[in-house]
Amino acid sequence: MSNWFDDLKKQLDRKPMWYGRKGEPLELEEYARRFEDMDYRRVGYDEIPATRLCPATYLSTVWLGIDHSFGLSGPPIIFETMRFSLERTEESPMMPGRKYHQTFEFPYPEDPTERTEQVRYCTEEQASLGHKLILRLIQEHEMT
Repeated sequence: MSNWFDDLKKQLDRKPMWYGRKGEPLELEEYARRFEDMDYRRVGYDEIPATRLCPATYLSTVWLGIDHSFGLSGPPIIFETMRFSLERTEESPMMPGRKYHQTFEFPYPEDPTERTEQVRYCTEEQASLGHKLILRLIQEHEMT
């Protein structure tokens, strides 16, 4: 009789870890090649002037390629939207002396009265539409 851990391991072993933008499974080498190409990775990018809640930022939606559902259930989650400061202002605790782009919250698409730092998607179409929706919500909720 197998235990839950063995069942989970079997499930994870059956599902690929890396995916292309169309959801096709990739080998590690092909994933790495595509990941180096910023044009391939970028789904959406918009600079946003300072609002009543945030300094000047940019909204970025990218292909991650690694399944962020980690094979546990459902389709692979391989795209992500986040918002960052335009300027590198925060010092990295892991690498003293190096600065990075601070993250900022934005209206959560499913409930714009809530805020989040990240939204993830399964398909390129969802990611593209999500990026446009979040940009519109920022304009409506922070620039009016």
